[in-house]
This record gives sequence, structure tokens and C-alpha cells, in this order.
Amino acid sequence: MMKHPRLRLTSFPFTRRAGGRGSGSTRRARFERLEDRRVLSVPTLAAIDPVTLFSGSPLHIPLDAFDADGDALTFSVTSSNPNVAASVTEGNRSMKISVRSADDAIVGDLILELFEDRVPRATGRIITLAESGFYDGIIFHRVIDGFMIQTGDPLGTGSGGSNYPDFDDQFHVDLQHNATGLLSMAKSSDDTNNSQFFIVDTPASGSDYPRHLDYNHSVFGQLVEGFDVLEAISEAYTGTDTKPDVDIVMESVEIFVDHENGVLMLKAPEGYTGEADITVTVNDGQSNGVPVVFHVTVTPDAVDADPYLADVPEIRTTVDEPVTFNLTAVDVEEDDAYFIDEYTLYSSNLVISLLSDVDLEYVVDFYTGEATVTPTNGLVGIHPITVGTAFYADAIDYQVVPVYIVPDEAPTAQLDLTLVRELTEVDAMGETDALPDSQWIDEWDSFVIEVWATVTESGQFGVHTVSTDLTFDNEQFTATQIEHGLVFTENLGGQIDNAAGTITNLGGTTGVFTVDGYPGEYPNCPVDPDNVQLYGDNRPVLVARIYFEPKQGGLGVAHNAVDDYLAPQTDLGIALTNSQVLWSGTDQTALTVGALDDAELWPIMYDMDDNGEIGLGDLSYFAAAYGHTVGESGVTHTWASDFDHDGEVGLGDLSYFAAVYRRTADSEGRCNYPTNFPDDWQPIYESAALMGTVVGGSSSGNSSGDTASDAGGLSDTTLAQAFIGATQSRPTQRRMIDYVDQAMRLYDPMVVR
Repeated sequence: MMKHPRLRLTSFPFTRRAGGRGSGSTRRARFERLEDRRVLSVPTLAAIDPVTLFSGSPLHIPLDAFDADGDALTFSVTSSNPNVAASVTEGNRSMKISVRSADDAIVGDLILELFEDRVPRATGRIITLAESGFYDGIIFHRVIDGFMIQTGDPLGTGSGGSNYPDFDDQFHVDLQHNATGLLSMAKSSDDTNNSQFFIVDTPASGSDYPRHLDYNHSVFGQLVEGFDVLEAISEAYTGTDTKPDVDIVMESVEIFVDHENGVLMLKAPEGYTGEADITVTVNDGQSNGVPVVFHVTVTPDAVDADPYLADVPEIRTTVDEPVTFNLTAVDVEEDDAYFIDEYTLYSSNLVISLLSDVDLEYVVDFYTGEATVTPTNGLVGIHPITVGTAFYADAIDYQVVPVYIVPDEAPTAQLDLTLVRELTEVDAMGETDALPDSQWIDEWDSFVIEVWATVTESGQFGVHTVSTDLTFDNEQFTATQIEHGLVFTENLGGQIDNAAGTITNLGGTTGVFTVDGYPGEYPNCPVDPDNVQLYGDNRPVLVARIYFEPKQGGLGVAHNAVDDYLAPQTDLGIALTNSQVLWSGTDQTALTVGALDDAELWPIMYDMDDNGEIGLGDLSYFAAAYGHTVGESGVTHTWASDFDHDGEVGLGDLSYFAAVYRRTADSEGRCNYPTNFPDDWQPIYESAALMGTVVGGSSSGNSSGDTASDAGGLSDTTLAQAFIGATQSRPTQRRMIDYVDQAMRLYDPMVVR
């Protein structure tokens, strides 16, 4: 953007003659600066070479645009031939992969648009992993020049993945492996997508793209910038293997909204032949750039793609009632496709993904795809079956889908929440054997609320969908982040509103079940129905974690140790409302919602003046109480200063105080607390202390800390020497301040006053 300041002449020099116009004096010219006028840069769009479009195989073309002003760009497109449709994808986010090789020979970014609008299951997983930092530091472990570059395995071997469960393939008729830079999921077999992906490279022939992968691997994005980086990676030396000899690393992977680039899709009907001129114009909201025109030659696609099975709608019935539904096959060429069930697979000696329950009968019409499922013998709950479509026996698209059989009464379920500082470990199913006990926190602590769902009904029931609101005390806490449980992978929700103290629509949808495969009844059947595991089936499954920070520097809890020992706040104002747990897509459970039990919020015991730091004011209070028993008449702050809860303010308390002196709510880490805190803060100790009895001590089993070594601090001798060094002639309180001040210096030489 160029700036051109302009000057305006407001008077002109002239000579005025005496006695008349033009005579006498000379006036100086006066100039006035006008406002700057900004010359806006015109957005530009890189030229697009002529292309060949195969009818029936839509082509995605990157739009590489630039605007020097940084304005958000939009694109418009027209086609000279109505049979050649041209459109620009909208509403999708993008992914930036920053790449660096170990020898710095390859450095750059890959910018890819993600096709969220057409394959949300695949893009959702990639976005979740990228935003969690999962991909940062992972190498490109498989590189085949002219074919593809592959990454996403934390092991770097091709056999690893994330902790999230595998997800089913997701195909779209418009997404085929027919261009350089297409982004697609890698997998080991049908429906085993997890974290690995690959980017299609330019074939040596320039046109022989890997079309055999169409509707076998899920395409979910397109490279728009960084083709030079793709080329450099694909040409990396691999020796006799496919792993580059020098590691090529994804240093960081970022999800963002790309306001600069776009993707154009061209599409022609199956079998069409013709030509078209495509005009693309970029606009920055102020002006259009120079239109880019390129020529398209359309020719019939010679590839006959395999059919794939469209996602099967939910299959739901009641006890012993048959239900009929239709399977749908998608075939670009509209060839005949055939439909298969467990019996067809078995009789054809083909692999059966999963054996159905013996009390669940089902049959699929081979030609029409009409399917009938009949539960028998009172069977209820969730029971998967295997269906598929194929044209050839070696090209079958399987789906293992659940059948929901609704009982007369809704199954029972529980929704719970716990407060933790250390995250609860979960297994590969996102579950734990038992809910953790809620932990205590102090007013400077960050913490996490974990939400758990459990179907407690016996039988084949699991957690399908959870939706709940969560309320919290926004005067004390700020919610900063939501992390969903491993198995909640779709329809993820949770809107934080700190102004209102709410999180609304928290939850998501699971894949309902997973299969732990092993050789089954038949040689060609890898999985027995008894090995189907349902999420949340009598084991708590993690729905979400919500991360909280203290508000106002941790000043929300009053220090209350005045006439008694410190006491916690037990009602933290955190609760679940408007909750529901579904065990199918539509059927609710009979839900019980738990409360936040046993959680305690404690004031910082050392911050006695309650100002958000442990400083001179607290030192003065402690010095006044030092050497006295709790509750002693005429002495203040004894209850507050007895940090080890032994009935008197002594050397152990001094050591604890010294360890935290000068800490604030913003200090790193947590305050050091006595080993018996908060367990020993009980009424029996309080009443004993009121009678002047020293309770606890080294014989109590819990260290009282009254010898400084018990508190992990200074020795008695060292502290005594500090005491002797204090000015004895000064008033008692001033002398104690000097004493503690000396102890501070011994404890931490860096303390300067």
C-alpha cells in the first residue's frame, strides 16, 4: 500500500502597491497538509495452466492469491460451457504444516484446505489431533517419488497412531485421487483410519495418478501452497527403503482460516466430451483483481471406480420386532452393485468383519440392498452386524453397524463430575475402572473438572451421545479450555461463557462400540460377537475435561483462621444441568446426575493478610504469634500461624513459612504444605489446642513439622543462631520480625530487603 501526502496552496505570493491593489507589502504563501490518501493494492491470482478434466472425475485446482494489504479475499468463477460446472469451495478451515529436515535442506510450509463440508468425520479427526499438538515433531516416514508422501505416525514406522479409536472410511463422490496435492487418509485395512495421512505427488508421467485408491482411502483436503516443499520431500533420498535417510519433520501443524487462498472444483457429467474457458476473479472487498482465464479440455474418464456403501442410517427396533431398511451403494459410473450380509460372505468364503449375535437374524437382498433385521428371544441393547457392497469379490466396502433394540424400560445411567489437579488415566476406550476421588485445591491452584458417563444397566448398552450444561462460580474461576474424551469424536460441543459462568451444550457422540478382534468360530471370521465392547458399559467413560484458572489472582477465598483453624469452602458452585445421556441416536437413559462431592477449596494458609502474596504483612502476623500456643489470650494470629497444626507456633511453622515467603498467585508451582494438610485439620485437634495441649508431634504418625527438618526446611541449630542474631533489646514483635527476617535470608540468600 503506497501513501502519497498532498499539499494544498491556500494563498499566493504577490506584491501590493501602495494605495491600491497589487501595491505595498508581500504576503507569504501558506501551505496546509491534507489527509493521507491510501492507494490500495490490487489483489493478484497466480496463473492457471490449461487442464484436462475427466468427465465423472471432478478436479480440484488450487487458487493461489495474494493481497499486499492483507485483506480477506473471495473468488468468483464463470464457465463458458454449462456442461462444465465450476465452483469455489467455501466455509472450510485450512492446515499449515511447517516442515524442516534434519540437515535443513528442506524448510517450508505446506498449506492445505480441509474439505470439512464433504467429509467431516475425517477432517474432524485431523483437526482434533492437530490442535492438540499430536503431529508436532512427527516425521514423514514413507516417501515414494511420483506417488505420495506419508506421515502422522508417532512411532515413525507406519504401524502407530493416536490414542483415539479408529474411525470408518468417509467417501464423497466428488473426491478422487486425480491430482497433485490431494490429502488422503492412510490405513491398514477397511475402516481403520486413525492419524496417518498422505499427500499425492505428481506421477512421473504427469497424469498416471493413483486412481486405484478411489473410494478405498478417504480424500479430505487439497494442497494450495507449498508445491515446492512437496516436491522436495518426494525427491528425498530413501536408499532401498521408502523412509528418507534424513528425517523430515513436521515441526508444527496449525489449523487456521485461510483468507488468501482457495480451491476451485471443475465437474462434468460422466461420459461428456467438450471444452470450456474458465474465468476466475479475486476480490479484496475493495476491488477486483485481473481475471485469470484458462482452458479446459473434457474427455471421458477411463477409470471404472469401485462402488462404496453410503453411511447406513440408524437401525432401531423394539423387542422381537423385525425392522426393514435399505442399503445404498454409490457408483460414479452407475454400474450395478451387489449387497452382502454375513451369510453371503460366509458362503463365498470371504472375510466376515463381525459375527452377529445368535439371537439376531438378518438378511440383505443381494440385488436391491433391502435388509431385514429380526431380534429374537427378548434380545435388547446394542448388537452390531456386518453389511457391505461390492462388484468384485476383492473390492468390498464393509460397514459394521449397530442395531439398537429398545427395551420396555430405559436403561439406567449416571453422569458424574470430579475435580482433579492431576489428570485421571484412561484406557484405550477412554474409560477408568473407578471414578477418582475429588482432590483439594487452594485458591491459587489451577484445576480440571472431569465429566464421566456410565450406563449402569446390565446388558448390552453403552454411551452414544452426552449433552449437558455446566455452571460455575465466575467470581472465583475462569474456564480456559475444553478437552473432549477420546471416544467422543463427532458432534463435539461446549461453549464457554465466563461472563455468565456457564458452559453450554458440552458433550459429543461416540462410535458406540469397538471390537477387540481375535480368531473366531470360522477361519474367515476374525471377530466373535462376545468381543464387542460398548463405551461406558458399566465403566465410567470420560466425556470431557474443563480446565479452570483462579480469578483475580486467587483472592476469591477469605482467610478464615481467626478464632479457629483454617477451614475450606466446600461448595464450589460447579454443577451439571440440563443433562442427557443417550444410548442410541434417539433413546434416552434413565439418568442420575451426580454432584461434585468431597471437593475442597482452601485459602492460602500463609497469606494471612489476604492480599494475594506472602509478604511483609504476613511476616508481621507470624512474628507476633511465634512462640505462642494457639488460642493464647492476648496474642493474635496464632490459629493462622500454626501451619503444622500441632498446637503451637514454632520452628516447624517458621520453616514452612520461609519456604513460601515472597510467593504470589503468579508464582510457578504450588505452595509447600505440611504433610498432614489437610487431613489433620479436624475438630479433635482444635479442641485439644484450645486446652493448651500440644497435639500431634513426631509420635502421631504424620509429621508435625515442629522440627524444621520434618518440614523439609532449616535445622533447629541454624534457626536458633538466626534468633540469637536478632536484636534482643527491641520490642518483642520487632525482635520476632528480625528473627524471621534472618531466617528468610538463611533459607534463601536471594531474598533482598
